[in-house]
Amino acid sequence: MNSTVLNFKRIGRVKFLAYTHITYALLALIFYLTYSLDDIKFSSLETLYWQNPVISTLLMLLIFLPLKFLAQRYKDAGLSGWWALVGVIPQSYFMLYLLMGLFRGEAYENRHGEVPNKAGIALQLMGYVPLVFIILAQFIIAFFFIKNF
Repeated sequence: MNSTVLNFKRIGRVKFLAYTHITYALLALIFYLTYSLDDIKFSSLETLYWQNPVISTLLMLLIFLPLKFLAQRYKDAGLSGWWALVGVIPQSYFMLYLLMGLFRGEAYENRHGEVPNKAGIALQLMGYVPLVFIILAQFIIAFFFIKNF
């Protein structure tokens, strides 16, 4: 099985962006669905998350997958994947996400493996379209902050 999600080989920036966006979309969907279920059946969200082994396992996997993808991007840049642990520091993951999502990896084979395959059009759309909205949102927030300051 040669799945990018299950191995720790190098990953290109488009796949990194697309897989990260898919992971966060799944996280948002789980939070939304569990919030809906909370109104119906459970007394608190804490009870729902931590007493339901399926939901808690999914949340743990989806929380750590972006760090795994970040480690793969570091390997594509020729660095150690352990540098992804810097992403655990609050507010640092977003900067690392932008850096690793915008800059190319090494264009040749390195000690971490072969050059990653090119991403298809579907992954390019899932990778770049949300990134454009994220960057635009940051500029809009900064503009309104400066304007109202």
